[in-house]
Amino acid sequence: MSIIEKKKIDNANDFAEEFKDVTCMIAILTCFDLIYQNCSVKDVTEILDKVYQSFDRLIELHQCQKVARSIDAYHVVSGMPVKINDHAARILNLAIGFVYESQQVIVPKLNLPVVIRIAIHTGTVSAGLVGEAKFRYCVFGEGFDVPKRLLEMDGVQDQIIVTNATKQSVSKSSWDSFDFTNLGYKQVRKNHATCTYRLNKNEKKTIWDIIQQPKEEGKSQDGYDKLNQNHIKSWSKIDRQQQLQKISISLMKKNSLPSNFLYHTRGRKFNKTWKRATTISQDSGFSIESNRSLDSVDSIACLIM
Repeated sequence: MSIIEKKKIDNANDFAEEFKDVTCMIAILTCFDLIYQNCSVKDVTEILDKVYQSFDRLIELHQCQKVARSIDAYHVVSGMPVKINDHAARILNLAIGFVYESQQVIVPKLNLPVVIRIAIHTGTVSAGLVGEAKFRYCVFGEGFDVPKRLLEMDGVQDQIIVTNATKQSVSKSSWDSFDFTNLGYKQVRKNHATCTYRLNKNEKKTIWDIIQQPKEEGKSQDGYDKLNQNHIKSWSKIDRQQQLQKISISLMKKNSLPSNFLYHTRGRKFNKTWKRATTISQDSGFSIESNRSLDSVDSIACLIM
């Protein structure tokens, strides 16, 4: 029985609960704006359809909850509404599956795989049903705030970034089989920092075990050989090239023959600005320069799909 069905039966208008130990994941399609700008509507639709179908299949396979989905972002949680012990391991495996499956979708014209970035945190969330005519199960709190802030940070380009809380959660369990690389401390709020890690692999499970598909011909035995390739650099290069082209066109429109000094000066200024920014798509709501200060305690609210 779904949560919404339970509300209808119980008429529990005050149905709400706090979950103190759940693992939350936010996954975003990096450079979705570039895909949209360079591909036809048909191509964009087909790309999203392939990505959505593969992600939804993996969420069901690992028995996690899809909390919300925007055009280029997924919010997923494990450990609620039914409490389980292996919530961190499920989300970590799901993240590995997300990265692999996204790389199987090639963007036409650009000939690059779809790239996603993921942030994961284990913590507390609150949840409850709201509405009358149309019920919604909203989830909000620290569990999703922390990964959102990590994805907003400049210079955080790793594909799967995990907080110490998640690493400790899985390390203390019988599912401690994941390989991490220490990325150092990141300040997620004023006066609060967390040690972060890059998730590399599950040492006891192959990619094929995680996605529940037969080994593909020509791929390595465990499937991890191409998982951690940094395709973000290739996307960033294309982004820089196209932005510089726009600057050139803009300068030519304003000045019939712009001086080399003006062109190169503005080009260098743009490069410095771009390097400080992330490659997060504007459609996801994770802005390049967040207007929210680190001491903000506002939560994001999500919806069980």
